[in-house]
Amino acid sequence: MKLTLGWIVDPTQVYFTLERRVSPPLEDIVRTDAFLDALTAWTSIQRLAKGAIRQGQTAIAGSLGLPTGRQIARLTRAIEQSGHMPRQAQHDSVIATAAEVRS
Repeated sequence: MKLTLGWIVDPTQVYFTLERRVSPPLEDIVRTDAFLDALTAWTSIQRLAKGAIRQGQTAIAGSLGLPTGRQIARLTRAIEQSGHMPRQAQHDSVIATAAEVRS
């Protein structure tokens, strides 16, 4: 018995067919002023939300009496400038400072 698989279609052919049919209407939508306004509003809302979350995290840490990243960095620099830091602590400080710069 021979199994016929004539109904299986090449995936690239399916992709390009869909792309040809879907792209023009999507491009028309993306080029509208309403879409760009919505995208701008969404980006602004995301920035506001991220800022509020960061402020909330800082407020919680401050209310618990935990030092902030700025306070730790300031203290680390003060200790480094005084020259009284052990060698391993200096190495750890450099790694912590690099991590702060990345974040």
